[in-house]
Amino acid sequence: MTLKNGIRVGVSKILQYGPAILIFFLSIVGEAQDLAPRAYLITPVHSNAITLTYSYFSGNLLFDGAVPITDSTAKVNVCIISYTHSLRIFGRSANFTASLPYGVGNFRGRVLGAEPNAYRSGTFDSSYRLSVNLKVDRQWVFRNSANGVKRCSWASVSDSLLLPVNMIPRR
Repeated sequence: MTLKNGIRVGVSKILQYGPAILIFFLSIVGEAQDLAPRAYLITPVHSNAITLTYSYFSGNLLFDGAVPITDSTAKVNVCIISYTHSLRIFGRSANFTASLPYGVGNFRGRVLGAEPNAYRSGTFDSSYRLSVNLKVDRQWVFRNSANGVKRCSWASVSDSLLLPVNMIPRR
């Protein structure tokens, strides 16, 4: 191997694995992560899905003395609508998901002897996620699960954007 070919191979390896390594090291300084089911599912290109999610939360609120509120409770209903579109990025399978949550909550607590109630309704922070499969064992994709082969090599990356919004109270 000549020096010129060696440099060419080195540059191609950097171009091939460089973005994944950069994203990995940038993710180390990230503050939190969340799990998204089926974020890396391989789907046909240009497939679309709309998902509706509903959650109900109820219970006590704990302020640990940070504010003079005691005996506080909350009942919150949250609906989330998500849109997912599958696509190709640099020849790799990927998907983009946009989610918009809407919540309605009733809050009650004791503040300096008084018992005020609060009702809040509005949108929460919307989120956007781009997930890309970097490396998939191609033979695994074509194998039938009936023949017992379940192991594969898989490398994926995703990035999320959370757009904060102020909750608009409605009465």
